[in-house]
Amino acid sequence: MISDMKNPIIIEVYKEIKNEKDLELNILANLDYFFKQLGEGFLYAGHQYKVYQGNHIYFIDILLFNVKINCYIVVELKLRSLRKEDQSRIKFYMKLVDGQIKEVHHNKTIGIIITKESNKLIVNFVREDGIIPLGYVIKEKQ
Repeated sequence: MISDMKNPIIIEVYKEIKNEKDLELNILANLDYFFKQLGEGFLYAGHQYKVYQGNHIYFIDILLFNVKINCYIVVELKLRSLRKEDQSRIKFYMKLVDGQIKEVHHNKTIGIIITKESNKLIVNFVREDGIIPLGYVIKEKQ
């Protein structure tokens, strides 16, 4: 999957990105284009996707599935520097997806955190065993 990603990933910007919701809406406005940037095999499963633990409801920014690698991908959007709790949060969501949505024949869920560093958006790839800062800069399409 990582080797299929374009560098940089281009996001077509329809609305100025002032907050995480704006970034989410820009991605959702042209999912097919975004998927082509990420690589082959991506499917949309939902946004603000509800997962539960006990009486608590959590919302995954964007949930994808990839047919080539047979797994769900949790996408979290943060318009600030990556924090330790971001890694913990996305891993928590990945476990919830594995426990509630993933079928036995699917591979373990992975994650993508998009963060902001020095006015640039960066893609971070998350697996169960750690985070891989890919350094893929997301640029706005002119």
